[in-house]
Amino acid sequence: MNIVGLNRIFGLMMKSQHALDFLRNVLAKELGFTALDEERRTKAQYFRTAGGKVFGIVLGEMENGVFSAQTTSIILESCQLPTGLPAGVMQVAPYRGSSTHAPTKGIFLKDAQTRVQVTDEQALRGLLSWYALGAVSRSDIKPTMNSAVGLSLRAQPAKQSPVIAAPVEQTREGCEQNSRQKSVRVPDKGLLIRDPWIEKILRGEKVWEMRSRETRERGWVALIKAGSGMVVGLARIVDCIGPLSGAQMLETQNRHGISAERLPEVPQYRHAWVLSDVMRLPSPVAYQHKSGAVIFASLDAKARQQIAAQLGSVVLT
Repeated sequence: MNIVGLNRIFGLMMKSQHALDFLRNVLAKELGFTALDEERRTKAQYFRTAGGKVFGIVLGEMENGVFSAQTTSIILESCQLPTGLPAGVMQVAPYRGSSTHAPTKGIFLKDAQTRVQVTDEQALRGLLSWYALGAVSRSDIKPTMNSAVGLSLRAQPAKQSPVIAAPVEQTREGCEQNSRQKSVRVPDKGLLIRDPWIEKILRGEKVWEMRSRETRERGWVALIKAGSGMVVGLARIVDCIGPLSGAQMLETQNRHGISAERLPEVPQYRHAWVLSDVMRLPSPVAYQHKSGAVIFASLDAKARQQIAAQLGSVVLT
């Protein structure tokens, strides 16, 4: 019998209320998770990792201000658990609550999920650290052309999945530290993105920028709030996926952020420009916008120098 089974027998399982408090107050800050539900939502609550994966915690009903579930179950996107997780992690039967399918929140766990029980804080931290940074899930998909069946989906190895840095409100010191860690190169061009999408990207709520055509652009680009004349952040374009079908767009809402209701209004946006290492600048930087620039805009030398000054130790390309 494994450690989870022994702990269940002796009543040593971590209760769901304890796990939720640890998740919201500690792990969310450490790993950059975003809560998708209010703190008092019953049955189950869901979170999104900085890289766009969704997971949930089963809580039960609220009794005297405390959630009733006596064990901690975590619902993950369908994935293969590795052998190196802490001992207090065990896969169990799927969770069948109605909350596992909530398209408006980007939750699609009804038919494809991996559910595990964890015994303690160490097991929970180990599981969610792996899930946030290295797991290959059903939503880690990339269209490929197959001569027999046309467009299909395949899972990507974890090492190829873009790791999205948890976007935060950066201080100058924080930006300088990030730039040293990531070898940030101040680019000579910026990608124009309208509100509210650019804010969603900067907050980590959107990791795919949807466009009507593919791009071969890769590497660092400035993030420009369209119509403002301001550079507000930096990111790397690491991949381009598409064109995606309507079904694929629905399945990956947690990555592109377009609601199911709005998808019919924007049928042309089927190419996902995959962003990584998103960084908000401490202060927006003005640049000289040239007439005719609608997708990418060149950055003048003064703007690039001001960006470099905010980031500290960087390389000007």
